[in-house]
Amino acid sequence: MSVESILNHLGAIITAILGLTGLLFPQVAARFTGLEAKSRTAFAEFRATFGGLFVLMGVLPIAVGSASAFNFVGCLWMGTAFGRLVSVCVDQGYKEARNMAGVAFEAAIGMMLLAGSPHFARLSSAAVPVFDGVATVCFRLPFQAAT
Repeated sequence: MSVESILNHLGAIITAILGLTGLLFPQVAARFTGLEAKSRTAFAEFRATFGGLFVLMGVLPIAVGSASAFNFVGCLWMGTAFGRLVSVCVDQGYKEARNMAGVAFEAAIGMMLLAGSPHFARLSSAAVPVFDGVATVCFRLPFQAAT
């Protein structure tokens, strides 16, 4: 098994474990995300979104055994990291270390799932300017206004 394949499978397994946690222990998922589940509907949402969806995202690429499936789930994780990075900027999330750790964690899982992809180099070269642009807006503008 190649290093890329090991990383792909590790990313998928981590995703599935996170999903199982959300599915079986929604209160743990709530604490992990910093959200609260105060109703039956909220618990159902945790079980569905942080549970079932993530279980499928982790299990499907392994079950299908397709590089495209690993790549697709990797792109989903990178989209999550990007969305959180935008929130860091727009919502001043940079004031909470947990948000920056979330960006790093999500991007790391995404990169694991994209490892070995022939499209990864193109994806990376397209993503870096976008991430850099968001970071520039996020970190330079608030500090320029203060000076």
